[in-house]
Amino acid sequence: MSERTPSEIGDALMDAQENVTLLFRRKPNLAMAAISVVVGSAAILCHFPTNESAASLGGALFGAAALFTGAWVAETTKAASEKQDATRRMEAARVYFTPELARVIAQHVYILNRLVANFVSTSMKYEPPGDPLTAFRPRKPLLYPSAPQFRDLSEADATLLIEFYDASHGIAETVNSWIEGKTALDFNAYNVLMQDVMNSLRLAEAAVESFCPDRQYSPIMPASGTLSERIKSSILQAEGAMKAHQDRAEAARIATERASSALAQKKR
Repeated sequence: MSERTPSEIGDALMDAQENVTLLFRRKPNLAMAAISVVVGSAAILCHFPTNESAASLGGALFGAAALFTGAWVAETTKAASEKQDATRRMEAARVYFTPELARVIAQHVYILNRLVANFVSTSMKYEPPGDPLTAFRPRKPLLYPSAPQFRDLSEADATLLIEFYDASHGIAETVNSWIEGKTALDFNAYNVLMQDVMNSLRLAEAAVESFCPDRQYSPIMPASGTLSERIKSSILQAEGAMKAHQDRAEAARIATERASSALAQKKR
């Protein structure tokens, strides 16, 4: 067995010091119990401070070790109980916010479907269904963020709600400003709203995955599928409508260029 170099010994001592420091920070009572046992054992074995008092000192230190161990057990039990309680409260908060979240998201799905219908009609130069602007305004949540249960959500779940409801609020503000300004609903308007609602539903997908991955889109219509499935379906439908519009626009551009070229050749 090779002897350690001074550098290796120094590194080992540094590691030991770091481990002891870490033990004191994380489990001070357990660390004190260990020290009490070690010092008590050393006092008895070395007859410190005298032969007569060594046993008394060792016994006192062993008693202190028992007290520190008891304090560590109580501390550990309390920490575990608090962690379990926090987990229960987080789960209860998630359940509390789920029904409202599902209703608002389902409305976004409906809004996107209506926007697609109007977008396709105006894109193809047809008369749009004529949904009023108010039909595209998302409902405001009643529980978020004022309910005290919001504080019990995990940071990740709270962030999911914040991001989705912020996007929803932005859509509502756009609709309200258009209502106030009496904005005409044309192809571009439907396109803008459709993009915004698609973005909000992509954020909603993450929220649904955490809060209610198996929730039905409609409790009274199981065949309608899950909320997650309807979100994906609506987004795909909107993306298909946009792709079809782009294809029509490109075909129209090519046709116009060909007609212009043919006309120019005739003039020659």
